[in-house]
Amino acid sequence: MKLESPELLADPVSAEMMRECVENLGPYSQTLANAGRTIVNHVISNCTSATVRSWLQQERNNVLFLNYVRYMNVQFKSYQAEMEKKLHYGLIHIVFVAHGKITGKPVPACCLLPLNSIDHVVLYSPWNCSIDAKAAAGIALGTITPDKRVFNPAENTPNPIPQGWNFIRQAGETLIPEIIVSPVTSNEPVWQIFSEIKNSGFWHENRLLIPYVVQEENSYLSPEIPLHLLLLALSCALPVSVKIRFHLAACLNRTEDVTDRQMLQQYAWTPDRTVMSANLDQTIQNPRLFEAFQSMFGVAG
Repeated sequence: MKLESPELLADPVSAEMMRECVENLGPYSQTLANAGRTIVNHVISNCTSATVRSWLQQERNNVLFLNYVRYMNVQFKSYQAEMEKKLHYGLIHIVFVAHGKITGKPVPACCLLPLNSIDHVVLYSPWNCSIDAKAAAGIALGTITPDKRVFNPAENTPNPIPQGWNFIRQAGETLIPEIIVSPVTSNEPVWQIFSEIKNSGFWHENRLLIPYVVQEENSYLSPEIPLHLLLLALSCALPVSVKIRFHLAACLNRTEDVTDRQMLQQYAWTPDRTVMSANLDQTIQNPRLFEAFQSMFGVAG
C-alpha cells in the first residue's frame, strides 16, 4: 500500500499539487523556489492562526519553514514501510524528542493543532519543569502514567497536581507559553547512540520515536523553532492516510522573560530547577535507548 501525501486540501487536484510540491522541494536550501512558494501561499491561505500567517509573511521565515517541511518529509519517508504495517492501529503515536524551553510570548493553544491530521498534542511536564531520562523513557514507551510521576525536589510538586496529562486540544484558545524546540547536534554524545539504534529502537508497537537530530554543519538550516511552527511543517509532510497523536519529550524550563503566572496556570507550573521523573521498571526494556535519554536529560535524584 502506498502512503499518500499531506492532507492540505480536501480538493483532489490541490492535494495532488501539494504532493508534487513537497516532493519537488529538493535538498535543504536558503532560497525560495516555485514549489516552496506554492506550499507557503497555500498554508497562508488556509491556516486559521493569525500568528502563523503573520510569521510566514517574511521570506526568511518561509525558507526556515520549508526546511522543516523537508526535514519532516525525510523522517516520514525513512519510516514509510514500517508505517504501512502500523496503519491497522488506526492512530500512530509520534514521540518527538528534543531540547526544549518556554518563552514569555503567549500563543493560543490551538496553534499546536494546525490540521485535523493531528488528533492530540500531549505535554507531560508542568510548565517551567524539566524531565529526566526515566520520564523520557516512559513517554517514549507509553508506560508513564500520572500516578507514577515524581518531582525533584519533592516540595516543588504542584499543588493541586493535575490528574491527567496536558492535552492541548482541551485548552482551545487559552494562551499558553510559546514552546521552543532545538535539535540534538552531531557534537553531542547522544547523537551516536541515536544513530546506532535508529533502525531497531525507534518503534514500540504503534509509537514512533523521532529524535530531533541534525548534523552540526547543517544546524544553521535547522535552528531552534517554535513548536507550533514545527507541527505545521509536520502536518504538511504527514501522509494523508496516517492520523497521529503527537507526544513531546522535552524540558519546558522558562526563559527569564516568562513572568505571567496566569499563563502558566493553564495546566500547572513548578518553581525553577524542578525535574519531573517517574517510578518505572520499564526503562530497562531498551537499555541503549535509556542510555541515550540519560545522556540527554540525566537522572534526577
